[in-house]
Amino acid sequence: MTPRPPCALAPPCALALLCALALLCAPAGVGAEPVTGFDGPGERVAAALLVPARSSEEGYGEKYTFDADLGGGDKLYFSMQITNLGAGDQKMSASGAVTVGGARHAWSFKREEGKWRAEAGRLSIKAGGATLSGTPEALRFEVVNGALKVDVTFRPLAPTWQPPGGGLRFGEHHTLYQLFPLSRVEGAVELPSAPAPSSAPSSAPSSAPSPAPSPAPRAVSGKGWGSHTRSTLGPHEQTLWSTQLRALDLPNDATLYLRELLTTSDYGQRRLSYALVTQGGEVRFEGFNFTPVVTKTFTDARHENRYQVAEAFTLDVPDVRRPGVRLSARFEGVERTHYRNPIAQESWLARKAIERFSRPMEYAYRVRYSAQVSGGGGDVALGGEDAKLEVYHFNR
Repeated sequence: MTPRPPCALAPPCALALLCALALLCAPAGVGAEPVTGFDGPGERVAAALLVPARSSEEGYGEKYTFDADLGGGDKLYFSMQITNLGAGDQKMSASGAVTVGGARHAWSFKREEGKWRAEAGRLSIKAGGATLSGTPEALRFEVVNGALKVDVTFRPLAPTWQPPGGGLRFGEHHTLYQLFPLSRVEGAVELPSAPAPSSAPSSAPSSAPSPAPSPAPRAVSGKGWGSHTRSTLGPHEQTLWSTQLRALDLPNDATLYLRELLTTSDYGQRRLSYALVTQGGEVRFEGFNFTPVVTKTFTDARHENRYQVAEAFTLDVPDVRRPGVRLSARFEGVERTHYRNPIAQESWLARKAIERFSRPMEYAYRVRYSAQVSGGGGDVALGGEDAKLEVYHFNR
């Protein structure tokens, strides 16, 4: 199937990617290095691998990304990203937003090396007013940004999961891919209050509005999902393209995740793929190295490389553990929600420097899907029109 981004490697922010590409002076030059992984049953997330690596390698990047549906249109997004790409090492960007009652409240904290904190031996990261801590069994997200306060905990409904060994190994480089397919979310949000209107008579001179009393914390609950990714290779060094798809059937506590990528020539131009289905507290399906059947392709005629994106495709994949169990699924993009050249706004000189190594493009779709795990008893069916497909092209 054409590009879909490595779930395991959440694509870095555009600025970090651009800086990295511009600063690289030569291709990786590692020859046809072996790629291993995506080759057996997965395992629960290892707590030790949740701790940030804080590597000194130039290509190092690590990202924690979590979302939650809090019901009634309310939602939460929380992200922490560490990168060595560009000038300086171990730069931190902690950002996110909470939407409550139709009002969105965002935060963003950027810190240089030494200006943020991570404890050794356990997951506990603090950057500005954002803190992430805990274990695979309970992740706590805390934010203090002025009068905004967020304190929520994710506890897994589905097993936290990773491919065998945590992901893929590109020669001596490891790309980690940890999934938190579905969690129960509970906590509290304290929102900034609007100033109380002045009580002075209309004929009296105007006066500044009096401050409103601080509102009591508002309890929130719902369901959440997320990922933790890490690599010591830039995405353009690993892959020509990558894709990922996430489908959530929240009423039935069921999830489906797909990832596919094509490695660069330094890694043998191998096509690798991974699929995971969970329901309730169980992994119901896991499969590797399948080839989707593409039924509709978008060719980007606006880009000189004429990148292709699979807008519709089907799957028929055997389970890695249980003979006779299969995943059959159909996906159809119903709306392109994202089309972006991440270097378009750079200067001419910067673009030319970057384009020596990569011609990046980003695409995303809202997808209609139907999927079924069958065989072995206890079939699982998922369906809907709000799956999310992301596609990233990095190179010619």
